[in-house]
Order: sequence, then C-alpha cells, then structure tokens
Amino acid sequence: MRNFRKNSRNTIFGLIALILLGAIFLTGCSGLTSGDEVSKLVPTYAAQTLQALSVEQTITSYETLVAQLSQTPQVTPTPENAATEVVIPPTAQPTLTPTPTVQTVPCNWAAYVKDVTIPDNTTMEPGTTFTKTWRVKNIGSCTWTTDYDFVFVSGKAMNAPSRIGLPGTVIPGQTIDISIMMEAPDTDGTYAGYWMLADANKNKFGIGPSADGNIWVKIVVDTLPKVIFDFSEELCSATWDSSASRPAHLTCPGKETDDAMGYVLVKDTPYREDGGKENEPGLVMSPDNTSNTSRIVGTFPAFKVQNGDQFRAVVGCEYGSTHCNLSFSLIIQTAPEVQFTVGTWYEVYDGKYHAVVVDLSEFAGKEVQFMLRVMNNGATADNEGLWLYPRIIRNY
Repeated sequence: MRNFRKNSRNTIFGLIALILLGAIFLTGCSGLTSGDEVSKLVPTYAAQTLQALSVEQTITSYETLVAQLSQTPQVTPTPENAATEVVIPPTAQPTLTPTPTVQTVPCNWAAYVKDVTIPDNTTMEPGTTFTKTWRVKNIGSCTWTTDYDFVFVSGKAMNAPSRIGLPGTVIPGQTIDISIMMEAPDTDGTYAGYWMLADANKNKFGIGPSADGNIWVKIVVDTLPKVIFDFSEELCSATWDSSASRPAHLTCPGKETDDAMGYVLVKDTPYREDGGKENEPGLVMSPDNTSNTSRIVGTFPAFKVQNGDQFRAVVGCEYGSTHCNLSFSLIIQTAPEVQFTVGTWYEVYDGKYHAVVVDLSEFAGKEVQFMLRVMNNGATADNEGLWLYPRIIRNY
C-alpha cells in the first residue's frame, strides 16, 4: 500500500509538469505573446493542478482508510501472576455430645414370665377343679401394692372370681406368682380366659409393648375319660394308720378332735385355703401331733391298672389350718413291702393349690394297691391336709 501511494504521487507530479510544459509550448506555437493571455492560461493550469492535488489527497485518504481497515489489532498479553499455593489450616470442629434419648417407662407395666401350672392346651375332664398359676414381672416404674388386683377381662371365667387382690407388694423388677382356682366347663371344647392387672384406681394394665395385653389360661376339655375309682367313695374300704396308732388301725371315718391319734374323713363340700367352697368331695387327712414327722396313711383295695389310666386330684391345706405345713404322697404297692412313691407335693397355708396328674401306664396289667400319705413337715398343730376329689380315670 505504501508503494502504491508513492507511485501515484510521482505520477501526478509528472502530469502537472507535463501540463505546464505543454501550456508553454502551445503558447509559443500559437503566437500568444501578451501577458494577458498568459495570465488567462495560468489559472486554468493551476486549477487543473489543484484538481490533481485533490485527487492525490483523496488517494491518500483512501490509502489511510485502507491501512486502518487492514491493520490487525494487536493484543498485548497481560502477564499472569504466578500462582501461589495458599494452605488453609483446617478449622477445628467442636466435639458433639449426642443427646441421650430419654425412655419413658410406664408407671404400670407387666411382663409374662411363665405358666407355673396348667400350660396352654392342658387336657382335663369336665368339671375338673384346678389351680392356674402365672408368674409375672413388674417392669414398670411404680410399685404394685396389695391394693392392686388381678381381674378377669374376657373369655371363659371357669367359675373363677372376677377379681382377686395381689398377695403382696411387688417393686419394679420383682416377680410374683398369681394363682386362681378354676373349674373346667362341663362340655367338650377348648376354653380360654383372659386376665389383666388393675391399680388401686381400677385402671387396667397388662403385658406387651403398650402395657395393654392380656394374660390367659387355655384348657382343652375332653369327656372321654371316665372315673373308674373314686377314693372318696372308697374311703373306709381302705385301712388307715398313723404314727401314733400302730399297730392298731384308725377309726374310719375319724373325728376332727382326734388330734393326738390323727384322723381322716370325707367332706362333700370342703373349703379351700383361699376360702373358696368346692362342689366336689375331698379327703381331710391330719397326722397325729406327736412328732414333726408324724404321718397318716391309707391303703386301698387292689386295683388292676390299664394302659392310659391316670390318677388325678388337687392337693392343699384345708381352710382355717393356718399353720399347715405338709407333704402329700401317692404310693403304689405292687406286692407286700414293694412300694413305689410316684409323686410327692409340698403344701403350706399360702392360698395356693397344686393340681396333680399321674400317668399310671407303667403299671398297666398289674394289680396294685394305692396308698395316700400325708406327713408333717416340721409343724404339728393345725395340720389338716385336703385331697380334693382324688380319683382314677380311664380313656375308653
């Protein structure tokens, strides 16, 4: 571009000079010698010269514009600062102490521990009297007092009272055994009764995560077994002896005043030690009071056992025998002086009974004699024991 401008300028100057020279030459040739003529021609040539200069200026301006448009902008790089590594020390984090979750323990809350007697689905014959005992634990935050009750809620009561008081105080963490005398219904089937506890204000509570669950008893009544031997009816067909009477036998039935010799008699509607009246007969047996280990024994006539035969009864202290402390035993004699003690149960006056069921199948096919024994267990006074409805049943 620069060379183009230079060549253009040179060309213009050359043209001007050529024009001036031509003008002078033409003047000389045309014979114009006066000053006026020359002066007329000079402006014309000058104007033409100026016009040529204007062309050059235009070309110069054009060159300048083209140069400006052709220039590439130069970007001067800005030097970058060298990166400097900055180390930021870690910020100390405060130690967070977890807030403990406070577990609120209900005031009244129970836990089932075990069935002490009559586990679920125990089979028994219609009308059987039995004692159901549960063991429960106080897992609440309040103490259970004797103002607390064990109450029937629903199902089959089985002739049990609807409410009984707790036999003692139970602080949180302790267990207690709760016993109720019941009677199996007269009709075949499966029966269940549901129970809960209640505080002094009659507010019910129980087991489970919400403290509102029931405790229950569940039995199966089967009418097939038949009573084939009733010890109450055969009372005086047995021979009765006590530690004080030997070698003689006791009178049957005896009298309650025969403390020194011991006695046995039948009561058709005896009273249990919890005050309940029974509608089945019971044998009242009292050892003589001469020794802490005195005993009274009845030996019954021979009986042939069949497979599946069972001995059943309920044992406990008679109502009012407040110092009662006795052992009850069922003995089977297979030959003279050959005896087997098949069960022994201990009783004190605590409002509780034991249901007794003994399978006699191991003596099947044999003629045996049953012996009922009651023995003092450290006490001598007020020792009246009760065999409630002792009998042998057979499945047909």
